[in-house]
Amino acid sequence: MVYVVFQYYLRIYKSIQRRIQSIPKSDIQFFSASKIKKIIIFFAVPISLFVSYKADNLSAKRSLISWQKNHYPAVDTWSIYLKNYQFLKVNNLKVLHKVFRSLPIQYDQSHSVWISKNKLWIGVFYPNHTTPFHLFTNIQIDIIKKKDLALLFPNKWDHLGSSWIGFNELIPILKKQPRITLGKEDKKIPKNQTTQDPREIIY
Repeated sequence: MVYVVFQYYLRIYKSIQRRIQSIPKSDIQFFSASKIKKIIIFFAVPISLFVSYKADNLSAKRSLISWQKNHYPAVDTWSIYLKNYQFLKVNNLKVLHKVFRSLPIQYDQSHSVWISKNKLWIGVFYPNHTTPFHLFTNIQIDIIKKKDLALLFPNKWDHLGSSWIGFNELIPILKKQPRITLGKEDKKIPKNQTTQDPREIIY
C-alpha cells in the first residue's frame, strides 16, 4: 500500500518537473525575486492564520478532554441520575462479580464508563474509591427468577469513554431506551415529567 502511494506521488512530481522544464526561459525571468517574495507572503499569511486557528482549537479541545478526565462525576451523581431511568446500584456480590468478570478489562485507572450490548447493565470504574467498580441495572435482581436473570447477564460491552465524557455519551443512549424495569411491573411516568440533567445549574 505504501509503495503504491509512493509511486503515485512520484508520478505527480515528475509530471510537474516536466512542465517546469517546458516553460520558456523568458517566462521564468518574468518572476523576479521581489514578485516571488510577494506571492509567498500573500499565501503565507492566510495559511499561518489557519494553522494558528487549528492549533488553538486543538489545544482547547485537549484542555477540555483533560479537565473532563480529571474531574469525574461523583458516585452519588451516577446513582441519582440513573435512578431516573430505573437503573439502580447493584449490591448483590454474586451478581456483581459475575458481571465484572464479563468485562473486557479487570481493572481500570481512567474512570471509564461501560454499557452492556443489551443495554441492561452500566459499569463505572473508580480506581481510587473504596469500591473500585460500581454496577447499575434496571433489572429487579431480588424479584426476577434466577433462570431468567441468567439469560440477561451481559457478554459484550461498549466502552463510552472516561469520566464526564462517558457520562455525556451515556445520556442520549438512556433517553432512547424505553423505561422498563425487568422483574417488576413498571409504574407509569407522567408525560409532562422531565429528567433533570445533573450538569444543569439551578438558581
